[in-house]
Amino acid sequence: MGGAVPYFAPCGSLPTRGPMGRSSRRGADHEIVSLARQRLGLGNAVYYAPSIPPSKEAGARDVHALHLPGSEPILVLHDGTILGGATEGFLVTAERLCWKNLFDHPRQIAWSDLDPATIVPGGSGLGLGVAGGSIEIVGDLIPATARFLVDLAARYGPTEGGPYRSPADASPETPEGASLAAARLAALARRHLGEVEDLFYHPSIPPPKLRRATATHAAQLTPGEVVAVLYDDTVFGSAEEGFVITSKRLCWKNLTGGPESAEWRAIEPGSISPDGNLVHVMGRAIQLTTRNALTAPVARLLTAIAVEARGGRPAT
Repeated sequence: MGGAVPYFAPCGSLPTRGPMGRSSRRGADHEIVSLARQRLGLGNAVYYAPSIPPSKEAGARDVHALHLPGSEPILVLHDGTILGGATEGFLVTAERLCWKNLFDHPRQIAWSDLDPATIVPGGSGLGLGVAGGSIEIVGDLIPATARFLVDLAARYGPTEGGPYRSPADASPETPEGASLAAARLAALARRHLGEVEDLFYHPSIPPPKLRRATATHAAQLTPGEVVAVLYDDTVFGSAEEGFVITSKRLCWKNLTGGPESAEWRAIEPGSISPDGNLVHVMGRAIQLTTRNALTAPVARLLTAIAVEARGGRPAT
C-alpha cells in the first residue's frame, strides 16, 4: 500500500474512553469480540473467543509469555504463519495488543499506551503501522484491522500522567528524587521512540539482551533494579553497547568506552542535546551508531524524565 493514510474515526459501538473496572470486564470482552467480527469478518486466519483453536492459542501464548499473563483471555487471534502454529501474527485482549513478525521479537502495547493516531495502514513498511512499528498483515485485513484497533485505542487509549505514578495518583509536581515506575517509564519511552527495531520495553525485553546489558552495568545497578527500556547498539544483538533506563538512573556504554551512568536526580535537563548520532548528557555522549533518526527523540525523552526527576511537572 502507498503512503500514510489518516487514521479512522472511532466507531460509536464502544463506550467512551475510560478505565475498565472488574465488573465491566466480561461486557468489554463481549463488545471487543463482537466488534472484531464486524470489522474483520470470517477467514483471513482470524479466530475469535471462545472458538480459538487450543493449539493456536498455546503457540501464541508461548511466544508472548513475557508480557501476556496466563489468566488474560485472548479474544481475537490472527495466525500469520504458513503452517498454522500462530507463532506469528497478532492477538487482542481487553488489556493489550500483542504481535510478532517473522524473524522479529514479540512485542506488545497496552491499550492505555496506544495512541489511535499512530495506527496507520501501510505507514511503517509492510502491513499496518502501529506505534512507530509494523504488524505484517496483507490484503483487505490491513484496513479492517486498522479500523478495529483504532476503535479499541480510542476506547481504552492513553490518559495523561507522568512516569512516577499512575495517572489517577499524579500530582502537578513530583518530589525530587522520587522513584519512577518501570511500566510508566516504558510507556513514556514508547510515546517518544515508538516500537522500532533495537528498542525494547519492560516487560518485553528479550532475556538474553537483558542479561548481557545488566551484566555490563552490574557495578552501577542495585539488586532488583528493573530495566524499563533497553536500546541495543550492537551489530550482532548482544546489547553490551547501547543504553538502559531504570527507575533510578540512565546507564550506557559506547563501542570504544566503558560503562557509564548517571542518576536521574543528578542529570541537568539543559545538558541533554542531540548531535548527529550522539546524545550529549552532562558533558558525556551516548552513541546511537546507526540510528541518527532516534537521537532527537531520545534526547527529548531523557530531558522529560530528568525534568520530572528534579521535581518538575510530569513528563508527557
